[in-house]
Amino acid sequence: MANYLLRISFDGLCFQGTQIQPDDRQTIQGVFQRLLSKLFATEIKIRCSSRLDRGVSARDFCFSFRVDSRITPDRILYYLNSQIGKSIRVNSIEKVGDDFDARATPHRKTYLYTIDCGIFDPVLDSHCGVVNHRLDLDLFVRTMNIFIGQHDFKSFASLDSKGDREQNFISIIDRIHITARRGGKIIETRITGRAFHRYQVRMMIGAAIGVASGREKLDEVESRLVNPNIDARKYKAPAEGLCLIRTTYRRGR
Repeated sequence: MANYLLRISFDGLCFQGTQIQPDDRQTIQGVFQRLLSKLFATEIKIRCSSRLDRGVSARDFCFSFRVDSRITPDRILYYLNSQIGKSIRVNSIEKVGDDFDARATPHRKTYLYTIDCGIFDPVLDSHCGVVNHRLDLDLFVRTMNIFIGQHDFKSFASLDSKGDREQNFISIIDRIHITARRGGKIIETRITGRAFHRYQVRMMIGAAIGVASGREKLDEVESRLVNPNIDARKYKAPAEGLCLIRTTYRRGR
């Protein structure tokens, strides 16, 4: 039984998220399970590294699956890329150890969130969160920096699909790097961490936008972080501005 790890890129605007849906809408998991099951003539279930929402894109999304077959990795890669459209691409495939699981094996993820502070541009802004006004970059940076380290992110996340109010929201943000381009019109935020929760990155960005726009004070955001509350006031930045750009497993995967 071989165990494979695949890395893919996709345009999130063309999919209804990564997790398969009961009504068989266009999802990443659904697309690949159908194609792989057809190729191997047996039911294949894939394990995704994370769950991304509708509209969120990825340059380095990972999933793994197991199969007993003599079909070579190169042939699998060729077949998949010949069957999928321009909105998605399999970048690599490799055999991994039997104990590897794309979801359960410890890993870090880096997300990029892109904000356009100017007037909406239908060509350039399809993958940006557009705010239509200038942000105070210093306040934006100061707000984002309070999230670095280990925190209970209950005030900056949503319950999972099961609605479990007892779930653990503690996670670690390793680093945050922010750059401004085009005279501050474009703000790019890279966030690296482990165990991101539902909507966490978008709500962190939303909080920073709120402070940088003057809608709330930095100490109000700090208070919500120190006093976690799942029912706290939240603003969720648009999905289309978010992209998963790197997934890193232990042992260099």
